[in-house]
Parts: sequence; C-alpha cells; structure tokens
Amino acid sequence: MHDSGPSVDEASGVDVRASIRDYVRKNITALDDVELLDEHNIFDKGFVTSIFAMQLLDHIERTFGVEVPDDFLSLQRFSSVDRMVQMVDELRAAPRG
Repeated sequence: MHDSGPSVDEASGVDVRASIRDYVRKNITALDDVELLDEHNIFDKGFVTSIFAMQLLDHIERTFGVEVPDDFLSLQRFSSVDRMVQMVDELRAAPRG
C-alpha cells in the first residue's frame, strides 16, 4: 500500500498516484470488474500488453514532464501503481542537466 501520502506534481498540481491509477483503470478494460490495489502487479495479473506498456510510458513522460531513461525501462518499475509513483518521484528528484 501507499504509506507516504500523496505525491503531487508541483508544476501541474496533478496527484501522481491518482493520475497513474486512473490511466491504468481507464485503459485496461479487463479491470472493469476486478479490484486493483496500488501494490498489485499488473503484469502478473495478465492485464498489460506491450503496446499498453508503451502508452503508459508516454502518459508518464507527458503528464509529469519527465524523461524515463533506458535504464529505468524494466517490468519491475512499471509493475504496479506504487512502483510507477516511486519511479516518477525518483525522476523528479534527479538533477536535470
């Protein structure tokens, strides 16, 4: 679960967790009748295609103004809402240059 409180994108005021969760829910029709908790692995549950994974990457980069480097492109980092929020927080905290 998420114990760290809301993660809000300072530039846009967007709640990172809510934005990612809503995007996943709206774009995976198999979730209509399934409970999805933030810690659930969406790959293990079989909900994600490779095309959706690329759309999710695009959503994260556009919505939060971050660039996900190649070394961050792993199933583990995109496996759950919790992990994606953590990744966005790490990318926003990293020095830009």
